[in-house]
Amino acid sequence: MNEDELKQLWRADRSSPTIDFAGLQKLSDDWHNKLRRKARIYAWAQGITAVACLVPVFFYPKLIFAAVLVFILGVWYVRELRGLYNYGKFEIGSIAVRQTIKAKIKDLKSYFWRTRIAVYAFTPLTLIAAYYGIGTFDKPSVTFINWVIWLSKILIIAEIAVIICTEIYFKLLYKPALNDLKKMLRQLDTNE
Repeated sequence: MNEDELKQLWRADRSSPTIDFAGLQKLSDDWHNKLRRKARIYAWAQGITAVACLVPVFFYPKLIFAAVLVFILGVWYVRELRGLYNYGKFEIGSIAVRQTIKAKIKDLKSYFWRTRIAVYAFTPLTLIAAYYGIGTFDKPSVTFINWVIWLSKILIIAEIAVIICTEIYFKLLYKPALNDLKKMLRQLDTNE
């Protein structure tokens, strides 16, 4: 192999696509800052909501069960959000970028799954506790069968509404962050 052939090989190798690490770092920082800001706002809002649910307990002491359930869900959710936005940023040159982005995608999907399960499970329990707290079960004129039918209808309607609202919430607020991560991963895959 002579010198001209080596030069041609070297030039051909240099023309291959390269990863724009500066652009990737900026995209990563922007994504992390947006997610952190969103999660911080929702953590504060959820904390305030959980504390505000304790106020009706002063007027209806039996609502303590519902307030405790809402407070537990609020504390759990704030902890989840803090864990989500405190997840460290990645430095482009120091660790494997692809694995880090895949780990963030996995964490975000896991967050979606855990939140869905918690919200869908706590909704019926909280509604039953709230109806107990406001004295709905205490009415002697309502028969047990009518009471079960009435509560079942309300629980089904409430569960459907919660599912729809949760899915809209994820789609509007957190799906763009997940799509940005997938876009970064696709850019890495096309540059290699």
